[in-house]
Amino acid sequence: MNPNACFIKTPKGVQEIKSREFGLSVELRSILIVIDGRRTAQQIEKQFSKIGNIRLLFETLQTEGFIELQTISGDAPPKVMLMAAVSETTTDDNLEKIKAGMGVQIKQHFGLMAGPLLNQLEKCATLEAISLHVTHCRALIQESFSGKKADAFWDSVNPLLPK
Repeated sequence: MNPNACFIKTPKGVQEIKSREFGLSVELRSILIVIDGRRTAQQIEKQFSKIGNIRLLFETLQTEGFIELQTISGDAPPKVMLMAAVSETTTDDNLEKIKAGMGVQIKQHFGLMAGPLLNQLEKCATLEAISLHVTHCRALIQESFSGKKADAFWDSVNPLLPK
């Protein structure tokens, strides 16, 4: 296993977190809980070094369909693509328009769960902060739902950024 690999929960993994439906052991469930698509396998291994063979736990979770290797469609990770689109000369007025457009898309894709994400968006003071927040939102969608829904979100927010 690549120590820099990042995993995300599959729908089955999310279901296990919500309901304990599949009866995972304490060790497997503990690992599943911290898998977020951002931490590398190596970081999680260090966090749980006292448990024992973490790689075996990762393999078990992956084989049983609770996690999968995170993949991002396209040639570059979303953060890189967003940052390439960001202009340093954006005015405060343009920033507010971008945030308003992003807010509409976040509401559309997250529904009733959009509140905390909209609060975080409102606190973004730069395009870089907005792009990081949008990347985080995409990862949440991918982790909670599917790559297709994450891609649809990405396609809806990417045109809102200055070229």
